[in-house]
Amino acid sequence: MTQQTSPKPLDMCDTIIPSDLPRFIAFVEKEQDPNTYSAYILNDAGNVEFRVHNGDTDDIVEKQEFGDNGMARLFMEQQERLFEEMKERGVWVAPEGMEEGK
Repeated sequence: MTQQTSPKPLDMCDTIIPSDLPRFIAFVEKEQDPNTYSAYILNDAGNVEFRVHNGDTDDIVEKQEFGDNGMARLFMEQQERLFEEMKERGVWVAPEGMEEGK
């Protein structure tokens, strides 16, 4: 009997076309203001958008678009499952002063 192993989790870099990968890595690894957060989005054109938002205003400070190699949707589904698992274990909590789902 063979033991099944879980597939290796996808990384964001696993979703970008090879020609865009160096630019993606440079953008993601660039030092950001500590008062920012990032968002990984699959846009309507079928490309990956990586955005940096101002933490106070939610305004987009910077964004770039990268080609999806067909794995972006799977990566996003994986991240959603991981987020739900963290919530179920009680690891995730809503920010202070906010209620979940609002």
